[in-house]
Amino acid sequence: MAEIKFRFEDLTMNEKALDFVSLSYGRCKNFPKNEDYAFCSPFTKAPTSIALSIAEGSSDTDKQLRTKNTNL
Repeated sequence: MAEIKFRFEDLTMNEKALDFVSLSYGRCKNFPKNEDYAFCSPFTKAPTSIALSIAEGSSDTDKQLRTKNTNL
């Protein structure tokens, strides 16, 4: 079976974002359980959002827009 590779997987920025996600989850393991929802949840969601935005932003939206809107 052929391996599917996306454009964002080769970006250094993506590697750093994934490292940041791992770091944030690792740091949250050291906090008390009562801080899970108050502190750890937003602390891990922010880096995850960065990584997801990089993946979403790497799609070829300009080309897609040009083919859908012929007057551009």
